[in-house]
Amino acid sequence: MKKIFVLLFLFSSSIAYSLTFKNGKQVGDVSPKSLSINHKGPDEKFCLPKDIASGGECEWAVSDRVLGTEHQIKIVSKEDGHPVRDGNLSLRFEVRPGECAAGKDENITVQEGQPNNDCTRSNGKSERAELFNSIKWHNGNYWYAWSLLVHQDFEPLNIGSSLKVFQFHCDFNNKYNQHFHFETKDGSYMPFNNISKQAGSKISKRNVIGRWNDILMNVNWSHKDDGFYKVWGNGDLLYEYYGPTIWEKGAKSYMKFGIYRNYMENTWAAGSDGGTTIIYFDEIRIGKSKDDVLKDLGILPEQEFKYKMSEIDLIEEEIERLKKEVIENYDIEKSKEVKKLKRKLRSLRSEG
Repeated sequence: MKKIFVLLFLFSSSIAYSLTFKNGKQVGDVSPKSLSINHKGPDEKFCLPKDIASGGECEWAVSDRVLGTEHQIKIVSKEDGHPVRDGNLSLRFEVRPGECAAGKDENITVQEGQPNNDCTRSNGKSERAELFNSIKWHNGNYWYAWSLLVHQDFEPLNIGSSLKVFQFHCDFNNKYNQHFHFETKDGSYMPFNNISKQAGSKISKRNVIGRWNDILMNVNWSHKDDGFYKVWGNGDLLYEYYGPTIWEKGAKSYMKFGIYRNYMENTWAAGSDGGTTIIYFDEIRIGKSKDDVLKDLGILPEQEFKYKMSEIDLIEEEIERLKKEVIENYDIEKSKEVKKLKRKLRSLRSEG
């Protein structure tokens, strides 16, 4: 089996790309400044350039039911005038009105008995351009980070429609397709926990449209009560939750991102076709620690990215510090303080 790789060639001041899949097939036209990832179907996996993503290995693929037109998913360069969060490259997603498609197996049914075809569903008609990573999680503590920018010409969707631009998907449909997702149908950016039906705080559309936004997420994947979600946007805590993060035992979660315009029939009924949605992503990172996903991230000149810890985070950190001191040099007062902090921690978690 051939090794999956992305080759980056430098020609004077321009950048060219070659994207190679497991079977050696090249996808998209190699050009001085951009490469379309327009392969239709999730069967062939590839690498993303390290300038764009890390921690996802060579497990990236185009999602099922993506039409696959040339403009929909592109690796682009700042040399061509595209916004880039850090380095030289970013990912550009674009969906135009009517860009729906059938799945690889159109004969099967998906959630709520709907056909595997975004164009012919009786409800939930969708238009999309998405990538996913086939690495799946069902337990353990992980950190994720990404940056996104919504194009300045963004057109909001009707309130009855949905625009999901980052998801942690479930690998089967006994419950609901997503464990967690981020919604931006009105131009703001809002985390939403599908398991608890809770929404987090929004990043306002004045900060999302035309500007880079840094998202940091810490998850303990579990179908039990020891799971948790913590989400920061540009350093501010947007959402904190303690409880199951997986629908049920045996389910797994995987990452999916790009543009997913859903329930478009509601926008059409309001007299709009939804316009063209363009969103850029960069610095997509997966790791086992905060340092894994934040190290070497250049700081935006207009904002200082700060990691602001919640009260629970601060208490956990203090407990660990005191426990080390107790082990090194036993102190009954410090031991009592650890017990006191643990009681407070349990109280805060039960309130959450």
